[in-house]
Amino acid sequence: MPRRELATQTVATVLAFILGALTIVAPAAAQAPDENWRVLETIHFRITFPSELQALATLVADHAEHAYRSLERQFDEAPGAAIDIVVTDHTDTANGFATVTPWNRITIFAPPPMGGFELAYFDDWLELVVTHELAHIFHLDRRGAVGRIAKAIFGRPPVGWPIFPNSALPRWTIEGLATYYESSLTGAGRVRGTFHDMALRTAVLEGRFESLQQVSGESQVWPAGNRPYIYGSMFFTYLVEKHGRERVAAFARAIDKQVVPYRINAAARQAFGVSFTDAFSTWVQSLEIRYKALVDNLARQAPLTRGHAVASAGRFALSPKVAPDGTTVAFARSDGVSDAQVRLIDPGGANGRRLTRANGLALLDWTPDGRLVFSQVEFDGPYRSYKDLYLANPAGGRPSRITTGDRLDFPSVSPDGSQVVAVQQGNGRTWLVVVDLTTGNLTRLVEPADNAHWAYPAWSPDGRWIAVSRWTPGAFYDLLILDTDGQTHEQVTLDRAVDLAPTWSPDARRVLWASDRSGIPNIFAADIQTDGHIGLVHQVTNLTTGGSYPEVDPSGTWIYFSAYHADGWHIERIPYDPTTWFSPTPLDDRFLDDGRTSRRGYPNRLDIEERPYAPFPSLWPRFWTPIFSEGETRRGTRVLGPSLGVQTSTADTVGRHAATAAISYEPRGGRFAGGAAYTFFGLSNPAISVSASQRRSSAGFLIESPIAEDDTPVRRELFLIERERELRMDVSLIRRRVRNRLTVSLGASYVWEQRTLLDETLEPERILAAARPPGKSPQLAATVGYDNTRMHPFSISPEDGLSGYARVRRRWDPTMPTSLVAAPGANGAWADLTGELKLFKALTLPGFAHHVLAVRASGGTAWGSGADASFYGIGGTTGQAEHISGLKLLSLSTLRFPVRGYPWGVRAGSTAWSASVEYRFPVTRLNRGIGSTPFYGDWLSGSLFVDAGNAWGPETRRNSHGRAASVGSELLISGLPLWTTPTVLRTGLAFPLTDGRRVTVYVRLGLPF
Repeated sequence: MPRRELATQTVATVLAFILGALTIVAPAAAQAPDENWRVLETIHFRITFPSELQALATLVADHAEHAYRSLERQFDEAPGAAIDIVVTDHTDTANGFATVTPWNRITIFAPPPMGGFELAYFDDWLELVVTHELAHIFHLDRRGAVGRIAKAIFGRPPVGWPIFPNSALPRWTIEGLATYYESSLTGAGRVRGTFHDMALRTAVLEGRFESLQQVSGESQVWPAGNRPYIYGSMFFTYLVEKHGRERVAAFARAIDKQVVPYRINAAARQAFGVSFTDAFSTWVQSLEIRYKALVDNLARQAPLTRGHAVASAGRFALSPKVAPDGTTVAFARSDGVSDAQVRLIDPGGANGRRLTRANGLALLDWTPDGRLVFSQVEFDGPYRSYKDLYLANPAGGRPSRITTGDRLDFPSVSPDGSQVVAVQQGNGRTWLVVVDLTTGNLTRLVEPADNAHWAYPAWSPDGRWIAVSRWTPGAFYDLLILDTDGQTHEQVTLDRAVDLAPTWSPDARRVLWASDRSGIPNIFAADIQTDGHIGLVHQVTNLTTGGSYPEVDPSGTWIYFSAYHADGWHIERIPYDPTTWFSPTPLDDRFLDDGRTSRRGYPNRLDIEERPYAPFPSLWPRFWTPIFSEGETRRGTRVLGPSLGVQTSTADTVGRHAATAAISYEPRGGRFAGGAAYTFFGLSNPAISVSASQRRSSAGFLIESPIAEDDTPVRRELFLIERERELRMDVSLIRRRVRNRLTVSLGASYVWEQRTLLDETLEPERILAAARPPGKSPQLAATVGYDNTRMHPFSISPEDGLSGYARVRRRWDPTMPTSLVAAPGANGAWADLTGELKLFKALTLPGFAHHVLAVRASGGTAWGSGADASFYGIGGTTGQAEHISGLKLLSLSTLRFPVRGYPWGVRAGSTAWSASVEYRFPVTRLNRGIGSTPFYGDWLSGSLFVDAGNAWGPETRRNSHGRAASVGSELLISGLPLWTTPTVLRTGLAFPLTDGRRVTVYVRLGLPF
């Protein structure tokens, strides 16, 4: 192996993670580590929070203890140790997640979920998210006898069965169970709301209801990421209604005790008395009967609404807005194939074009002069991401930014075009502000409060009123009319239904909005009297699926809205005809006030202790996992034998500190390898890492040695093993944006180098010696990396962008006498420059995804006495580490100059290059499983490739062997093995074009680049 290449099939694969910790841990941080963190401790929890979120953290503590007692009664078993909860406000996304490895931790994002029907039905956002995530902890942190033995040995590594057997289940069981408890233990939640019901109803009515095998998969086919929540929660609700709530916990216990894992039907029969397969089939039949009866009943109440399709994008087509001159409709679109964007179409739905890419789904509004104001998210440093307002001109040019770091959403432009009313948020609160479009200055219209969240303000055409949605405790998400001073003038609705996205008729005589008060999201309207008070309320649509985001065109002819279908949201329109509107249907039973207008508090006074944050005990390592490498073969000889070792990693609660360590032993050679690294992220930028490592690499070569009696040269094979011990420090700066990332890293290290020359029997060579004695060398390195490639939900490859890096290194040998500095091979000093560039171009051709033309080129050159003939090597086939076992085995991603069809090291030298050109194309979407087994296929794709590469010098001439080149093809299948992590399995045929080599067949994981 080249002397200074990390060994790709040894423990150095693990060290690649250690030494590259900056690029892995920092971008994945779930919170900003540089906050002034504090801690509240209760009986069962440690609540970690930024100092300004103290009030929120106290509420979280109360909700957590209440949920703990409720879940303890459900599961008859509770986690043993204290549970960490991190409360953060570093992003404008409403979310939360839980993990049981390497310890029980919950992360809660403070912003409430005010957009759309999906999450908006909540009594209290913090209560809902705490209950949901804590249900995960109770469900997943449990194990049977086999798991307890494994946990006693290995600790809490990131694996499923047997240590965490309930995490080795399809996601619909994990998320469905937590979503069920989220609703059954609170007064609202997604099971009690209408979004999940709408998704199932529409799938049944439009013939797109998924099989249990599809539900167990991980497809981006709609409902994509919502699939496990929708199907899982509603299926569990059905099972509970038939068999009792206690059966859910019994199912978890049945999974715990399984010696042979993944037998969910057996566990279901044990817990519910019926297999999931049979119960699912019965459930589907009951839904078909129920929804058919519902449609018949709706048809008797009023004519069913049939919208005319304007934009059938599928997935997400939201927030239609008609231009002031009525000639253009703008809306937010994300079709899963291309960028999220603001799109323009004519009112008839033809001649569509993209106005601008958007960082996610944008809410938008027109200015009187025909420009568009929209909101989108952008990073503010490496960890924080906030929404701001932008202005785009359909006539051309890039959007301009109106505000920076103000956390604004839901824009509505004033009739004179000078101002925008918007929602601002921070510290878990939302309030209304007015933004000056010229200066970007903000003025508060409504002050923030703990008992009110705001969304969807809409300025009336005459400028007198602002219609807006407001949430108050008890799941009251209602519609109000404000005056321009922010005072409530009229309350349009007051119930537990979700009333959102108001808009005005052009004459300001009516306000329209979306509401699920009937159990189905429909469009409603209210007459507005001249004094701003409410007249009659009407139901505008009678949909069997659902609709939202109404918009009346300036002529008062059409109502545009987002209509829900089995493949997502579409833009449709219906005539604006008040004569066809009818009296609202009765309030659905689910919204009847159950007397729970505010959450029941924890019955006992919480004993809370507050203290400054400290990284321990969370920073202590809590697991170890085995690692294995097969060694290295050079010229047909196994030079480095198989090795076995252990690894561990850790990070503290807020991601301020991270550490990892690994050690392995090669019994045949009696050799150790390994290392440890520590990274500090508390400065935000830069991140600082220190590491120590020992690694080995090998090389093989053929020499002619005049050692016979007649001085005839004797051809001999020799092998070189090089050991490097390194102390290293890196400082990395990251510039992060939604669409790109730039990383600059500076590193300094000190290297102890030792070389051992072996004969053909792998015994120490007695006649010849390595040209260079052991040395101690300082080294400096600088690396610049950039990436702006994009991956869409349906992508089979990175698209439309470039990624690459350039690195320069310099090593000195201070122990070498000046007289020998220039002697070739006499000292270890060297310098090198390496780089790689990947280019991707999407091609719009038939298929479920874009075709992609992909090009990769890498090169390196080294100079100096230490830059010998084995400095670089080419050949081999790259592959990514597997994530199924949690051990990250099989990685070959550190190959710098791969050429498929050739073994690694087929050419070597101090200068090297390799390049690949690929044509990647989608084949078919599978979206199917194999019965109740834990195997699922998502899609198939293929590729055709050409590879080439060469290495030479200083002893070898450039064309002594000629370049290595190959052509071939690959077939890729994306799936979900063992219900764990989406994985791409790649099988290839490579046809070498030189050296007379035979066709190579290989299997790898992941894309080649």
